[in-house]
Amino acid sequence: MATVKLTVDGVPVEVEAGSTVLKAAEKAGINIPTLCYLEGIHEVGACRVCVVDVGAKALQAACVAPVAEGMKVLTNTPAVRTARKTTVELILSNHPDNCPSCVRNLNCELQALAESLNIRGNRFEGAQILASIEGERGMPRPRPPFPAQKGLWGCPTCINNVETFANVAAIILNGAAWFASMGTEKSKGSKVFALAGQIVNTGLAEVPMGITLREIVYDIAGGILGGKQFKAVQIGGPSGGCLPASLLDTPVDYDSLTQAGAIMGSGGMIVVDEATCMVDLARYFLTFVQAESCGKCPPCRVGTKRMHEILERICAGEGQEGDVERLQELGTRVKQLSLCGLGQTAPNPVLSTIRYFREEYDAHIREGRCPAMACSALVDYTVVPEKSTGCTACVKVCPSGAITGERKKPHLIDHDKCIRCGSCETACKFDAIVKTERGARGEREVAD
Repeated sequence: MATVKLTVDGVPVEVEAGSTVLKAAEKAGINIPTLCYLEGIHEVGACRVCVVDVGAKALQAACVAPVAEGMKVLTNTPAVRTARKTTVELILSNHPDNCPSCVRNLNCELQALAESLNIRGNRFEGAQILASIEGERGMPRPRPPFPAQKGLWGCPTCINNVETFANVAAIILNGAAWFASMGTEKSKGSKVFALAGQIVNTGLAEVPMGITLREIVYDIAGGILGGKQFKAVQIGGPSGGCLPASLLDTPVDYDSLTQAGAIMGSGGMIVVDEATCMVDLARYFLTFVQAESCGKCPPCRVGTKRMHEILERICAGEGQEGDVERLQELGTRVKQLSLCGLGQTAPNPVLSTIRYFREEYDAHIREGRCPAMACSALVDYTVVPEKSTGCTACVKVCPSGAITGERKKPHLIDHDKCIRCGSCETACKFDAIVKTERGARGEREVAD
């Protein structure tokens, strides 16, 4: 049978013709890392871990590249290490977060390869906290090793949410069975929520897992202020999802919330009523997460900014056909490609409001109106003439001088000067000033 002679990292080796570079390296006693046989790792991405330099224009995957007579294979050049490191970081960015509890932990080829390539830290927010304590810039890094192995100043570190630590003492005192008696089959125990928004009772509430959103909003939070209609609840902090009234009977557990497009997150729960614009609400939360981005990975740094710009245009009445589809595509990419939890959940408010309140996006873009009349660029302030008394209260609070007129006589609002801040509506005690959809007015309106 024909054979081929080549060298691998300077070591001469003779193998059968048609063999792969990987097989030649094995015969030469040189290890080329491979991960494609591991479960849970995308085989195409993992295949690129075994790249080598064979003198061609591009690096070749050793598991498929055939040997050739006189070939010189190099397995550890700077280019090879850079390519492998990039591939492993991408694999880790989409790898499950359960490594500490995985049966392969501390005996895992992926962890070992990451360590050999000097990929340190972890890719969730704990790394940012540790880096800040150490005097470095708080940024996420791919894992492993994990903080429990090598954390603060290289020492094993226990880092977790305060709420998790608070549960430890109670579990030790009362037993695991007591804790597991609360909640659902897959979500045990209780959860503390910070209740806020247009509800009667705000504050912290600890509830058992599995309780419905309806029970929290109406039985614990006391319902909606002023007898208004419930519109949505935003769950999970700034990067949580917005769920509509049709999902009020959703049980509060990890699986149910994730399936509905929300997250448990930090336990924030903001209830909004019918006067809230869901497009503007998504813009508000994206403003926060966009500003909080550390800027390390482009999907989060650039993607959230582009999404925010689109939402700003829509809320200003300058939306375009295709904007919603662009938001969905950008949001999906940001979730998939960001390194840390912030970027991976940042699009949630946008994607969930598109999913459940698409008609509001369409109204802004196609009709140039805000159904909730909350976007200032799409509303005007007008009056109910029969209620106007000419008390001048609106004149005194108008910051732009848009309202003029004599006392006890009808006043005029100059809509070219009006900045639509709503101060006049708030100051009027006679309900003579109301919001109207943009364009539903005359050239000048009588105010109080």
